[in-house]
Amino acid sequence: MPLLKAIAKRKARKQLSKQLKTGKRLLDSVADVPEPAAKRLRQALARGQAARTEDDELVSAAQELEAAIYQSDYKRHTMSPGLRSLLELVFYVTLALTIRAFFFEPFKIPTGSMRPTLLHGDHVFIKKYRYGPRYPFTATRIWDGSPPERGEIVVFNFPMDPRQDYIKRVVGLPGDRLRIVDGKVEVNGQFLEQKDGGKITYLRTDERRLDGYPVVGNLIFERLGKRWVRTIHGPDIHPFYNDWPRAYFMRGLAPGPVAFDRKNSGLKCTPHHCIVEDGYLFMMGDNRDGSADSRVWGGVPMNYLRGTATMIWFSHDWTEPIIPAGAMTIGKLRWSRMLSNVNTEPQIK
Repeated sequence: MPLLKAIAKRKARKQLSKQLKTGKRLLDSVADVPEPAAKRLRQALARGQAARTEDDELVSAAQELEAAIYQSDYKRHTMSPGLRSLLELVFYVTLALTIRAFFFEPFKIPTGSMRPTLLHGDHVFIKKYRYGPRYPFTATRIWDGSPPERGEIVVFNFPMDPRQDYIKRVVGLPGDRLRIVDGKVEVNGQFLEQKDGGKITYLRTDERRLDGYPVVGNLIFERLGKRWVRTIHGPDIHPFYNDWPRAYFMRGLAPGPVAFDRKNSGLKCTPHHCIVEDGYLFMMGDNRDGSADSRVWGGVPMNYLRGTATMIWFSHDWTEPIIPAGAMTIGKLRWSRMLSNVNTEPQIK
């Protein structure tokens, strides 16, 4: 077929050009090529130059030149193919690790605490240099980047167990005075602006059983810093999350073990509000009644920040498994979410 022939000729011409450069470099730089081999190489180079415009001669000229190169004892002056492959592997692995350590890293959304912005089964890239790169396997930064902003989605080391990674949204900055009243977040004496988005149906998921069931909550648009974000309230409204911290201190209400009032939690709390200490952030999930966050375990140290979420590069719904394999299950692909920007603001009517 004409197309296949054209592709083959293009490949042969590319191969020939590469060999011509190699042959010329060999004659110019290697003085101990035996004269018979050098003569053969010069003849093959001449034929190769002439064959560049002759399609029928491309393949045979390339083969002859390749043979002349190796008969000239070229292999003594270059590394072996095995060593070359090993060094290339080391280079690409080092490059991948460098990108992962200092620039971008994939992260799997492990729970539904960030619905509706991020779904269980989304995989995102996090920008690691946003807050300054860290030395590998440590919380020490090589240099400081830009300070976090209210409203950013951040991946960080879990304060109660730094070996785990969590993802939440920045709600409180160092020095902020916070409380929550009837589900509304108050920062420094002013409630964050909210707008009602109506009802929203979503899946409450159970990864252990690879299933989920629909529930209905309230979609609330909330203004955090410079951006509007989507949050879910309900369907199970617990006073601890919606009347915080008063419900805990005054009424003893808590959904389970809490630690935000512990020493060195990054928060200074009274029954009426909590103040975020210097060097800490207050994090919350967008699924406000389904997120264990700073309301439960306290502030997040600045040096625990790993990066900010940027893009969803893969997404699947493992409640509809295509390849069931336990924790490695691949579910039905969510094509509409792939390559989408995590920080796209919602359209508010």
